[in-house]
This record gives sequence, structure tokens and C-alpha cells, in this order.
Amino acid sequence: MCSEQFMYIRFVSKIFLLVSGYHSGVWLGVTDVQIENHFVALSNGREPNYIHWAKQEPNNIAGEEHCALYWLATKAWHDGSCSRKAHYVCKK
Repeated sequence: MCSEQFMYIRFVSKIFLLVSGYHSGVWLGVTDVQIENHFVALSNGREPNYIHWAKQEPNNIAGEEHCALYWLATKAWHDGSCSRKAHYVCKK
């Protein structure tokens, strides 16, 4: 548990450095498009090892929010419309 939290903090720090000055969300490649409220990675269909939803998220506003974003303002995950334009994170 502690190592996962530490890895998440390092991940968030790197994202913040990469997209500082960008005040919108960053795609995480996680979706619940197949089964509502069951978020899995687009790359392999597995549940994420760690999640960090903002308070009252995911909320699936209007039944249209099926993709997870890391929102810089709250430093937490939010669900959003998959058609929204946003930066994304890639594993190197």
C-alpha cells in the first residue's frame, strides 16, 4: 500500500511537471464504457492498481462521462466525456 502511494505521488509530480501551465484534464487511458462504474485500462482491460477519484467522482454527468482524467486543479481523477480534447499520458 505505501509503495503504491509513493509511486502515485511520483507519477503526479511527473505529470505536473510535464503539463504545468495546462489547466485542464489529462487523459489516463481508463474507461468504464463497457460496464458502468467498472473502470479498466484501455491498453489491457485491467483495473488500475491505484485510483484517486475526486470527491463525488466518478459522477457520469448526463450519462456521458466514461473516460478518466487527472484534473490538475484538484490533483485527483474525474470522469469526463471520451470525445473531449485533452492531453494524454503515455508510458515510456
